[in-house]
Amino acid sequence: MGAAIWVQRRTDFREDVRWRRERGDRQDQWERERDDRWEQWQREDSLRWRQERQQAYARLIAALYEWDDKLASARAARTDDANSGEQGEPDTAGLERSATAARQIVPLVQFMAPRTVGALARSAIQDRKVFRITCLEAKPIDDADLDEKWKHLLQNRSELLAAMQENLGLEIEPGGD
Repeated sequence: MGAAIWVQRRTDFREDVRWRRERGDRQDQWERERDDRWEQWQREDSLRWRQERQQAYARLIAALYEWDDKLASARAARTDDANSGEQGEPDTAGLERSATAARQIVPLVQFMAPRTVGALARSAIQDRKVFRITCLEAKPIDDADLDEKWKHLLQNRSELLAAMQENLGLEIEPGGD
């Protein structure tokens, strides 16, 4: 009788150890799966943010190119008018539409981007506003000053593009603007 009880207790003890080990293994497996799902979610979330940042950057750069095209046309018309002695009016409605499109994207870029990119974006907008007022609406026109300010705008856009590419981890082509 004592041997039967001893055997039964020993069997129960081994069974308890086996169940604890299996439960521990299941717990470990569940934690590994949970950690794997968490890491996968973080990767997917990071990828989504990167894609949205990429889209915001692309929209801003496209808006700046469009705005620059309008400013270049107005600049050329203004220079031609100054050389011919006639005074024409720049396409202010087109300039304003382009300016508005670019200004509307900047808050999104500032929200998603590092401070350096946000500051460059803000500077690009501000510089174009100043260029429009001082260079296209001021009288008389100083061609050298106008050319210098125009080069500054293009340099500003190139710096912004390079900062965006660096933030996204894209390869930067030398001189590629």
